[in-house]
Amino acid sequence: MNVIPLEFMRSLNTNLPHSVPLATCQWCNWWVQFQEIDNEIVIFLGWKSFLWKHELKVSDILVFKLQHCGFKVKIFSAAFSTQVSCLCSSD
Repeated sequence: MNVIPLEFMRSLNTNLPHSVPLATCQWCNWWVQFQEIDNEIVIFLGWKSFLWKHELKVSDILVFKLQHCGFKVKIFSAAFSTQVSCLCSSD
């Protein structure tokens, strides 16, 4: 399960909508939905396709920054210790 720590959600000091975009670059916005399960916030719909499209691996690191009503996501490859380029195109 993709659980978002409750402390993090509380620190945002805002109520997020159930659907939010995850942006890795200006052309790439993936919509995901949050759901509360057993008093935890879980990234639900859209997460698997985000993982697949960005070819994420278990050891990769994602940094989320709240922007407006969504998140800017930076992806770092644990294998190469570098930020990964956006795999989406402007086409």
